[in-house]
Amino acid sequence: MQKQETFKNIPIGVLIIAAFYIFGAFVLLASIFINPSGVSQTIALVHGFSPSMSVEILLAVSVLALVLAYGLVRLARWGFFLMLAYSLYMAGVSLSIGGLSFVWTGQPDMQRYFGNFLWSALVVVYLLIVRQRFLK
Repeated sequence: MQKQETFKNIPIGVLIIAAFYIFGAFVLLASIFINPSGVSQTIALVHGFSPSMSVEILLAVSVLALVLAYGLVRLARWGFFLMLAYSLYMAGVSLSIGGLSFVWTGQPDMQRYFGNFLWSALVVVYLLIVRQRFLK
């Protein structure tokens, strides 16, 4: 039997998270035509990869973001666990690169890591709060 979900059955926070990932995916896809080398370096860095990666990282992260959003909107168990894993990975990478140092040093180059850590931590906490919607 197919699980049917309407938007009114999906928690508003899940919709907001999915919307951010869909918007981000489209921005990354647009950046392929606008500034592919600069954006691919930044995306590679914030994901803990070498900044010498080419534009394929933009496609990979865009597809991943769309898959994550789809899994969340479907309230799929796999979407919950994949988003949890991705968010924990991003929080770990951001912390290891020095995301919390932005709080006490105010270095502008650390702001993106702090933002990624904060967003990832909020997503993890929220998903754990609404986990029963995915695990039923």
